[in-house]
Amino acid sequence: GWFLKPFILKYMRPVAKPAEPYELNTGVTGGMSADRAVYVQGENVGQHWASAQRVVSLVTWRGRRAQVTLRLKNEGGIGSNLAMVVGNAEPRKAMETVSQSNARGDQAWHLHQFVLDIPKDATGLLVAVGFTGKGKVWMDDLKLAAVGPDIALTPAKPLHDEGGCNVDALCSLRN
Repeated sequence: GWFLKPFILKYMRPVAKPAEPYELNTGVTGGMSADRAVYVQGENVGQHWASAQRVVSLVTWRGRRAQVTLRLKNEGGIGSNLAMVVGNAEPRKAMETVSQSNARGDQAWHLHQFVLDIPKDATGLLVAVGFTGKGKVWMDDLKLAAVGPDIALTPAKPLHDEGGCNVDALCSLRN
C-alpha cells in the first residue's frame, strides 16, 4: 500500500519524523473510480517536505513494455507532482525516472500516463506523489497494463544518488 515519506528538501534525505503534520489516509471525494481513494494532506513548507509513495513489484513485468496510469486530484491551494522510478537489485547503478504535474489549485481529476520498457532485471517501481503548498492530493486507480512496441515511451532521465529518498526505498526491494 501507500506510505508517507518525510524528507528534508535541501538534502533529499529521509527524516524519522516530519516537522509539519501530514496525514495519509483513505476517504471519499467526487469522481473516484472506487468506493474510497487514498489522499495525502498537509503543508510542505521550508525545507521539510513529505510525499506519498508506493512500491509495486515489477518481477512479472520484466522485459515488457508497460503503461502505468494514476489519477490525481488537488484540493486547496496545493500543486502536485507524480514521479515514477524504476529500480533493480542495484538501484544506485541502473534507475530511471519520469514525472508529470497537476497545476496548483486545480480541482479536477487528471489521468497521468507513463509508458516504460521494464528492464529484465527490474524489481520495483516507486510511485511518488509530492506536493507544494497546503491542501490535499487524492490518488486513485493505479494500474499497469501491457502495451505493444508501437506505443511511444515516456521520456526518462537517469536518477542519480542525490535522489536518496527514492534510492533508499528501492534498496529494500530485491528479488
